[in-house]
Amino acid sequence: MLNSKQQTGSTSDKHEQIMRDIQRRIRQEQTANPRCRNAVRNAKMVYPAKPADIPYSISLYQHLDVAQNKLPDYGRTLELRSNILAKIPLLGSLFQAIQLRLHQIALFYTLRAQRHQQDINQHLLESIEQLTAENQKQKRAIIQLQEQLIAVQEKTE
Repeated sequence: MLNSKQQTGSTSDKHEQIMRDIQRRIRQEQTANPRCRNAVRNAKMVYPAKPADIPYSISLYQHLDVAQNKLPDYGRTLELRSNILAKIPLLGSLFQAIQLRLHQIALFYTLRAQRHQQDINQHLLESIEQLTAENQKQKRAIIQLQEQLIAVQEKTE
């Protein structure tokens, strides 16, 4: 029969082993999927966070943050101003109905163009973020290759 100290030690060892397994799985997933590595999840997108292990451009990440936060939401409503003609008893309501329909047509086409532009902007931003992730991956590979080259040169000297 185990005493309480042995049982507590055994339990904490199990907890430590579980944590090591979880961390190992996380590292495997990050290695297998570069988009997961150092990712910051935003409400709309995932983009690579500022890397701690390689040099990076501060302005690039500032621009990514600004671009992400400034993507507009084009939900617009129709607001018509009061007009003098609207106060004429019979013609006023007819004028308001025509004005409303014309504004709705203009708003429809304007919103359609804005949504199309927003889709393009979204795709461009996601492309830049993917290129940034690839850039980080390549920088890490270059640093690793430079270290290997230095090690080989030191061995030959």
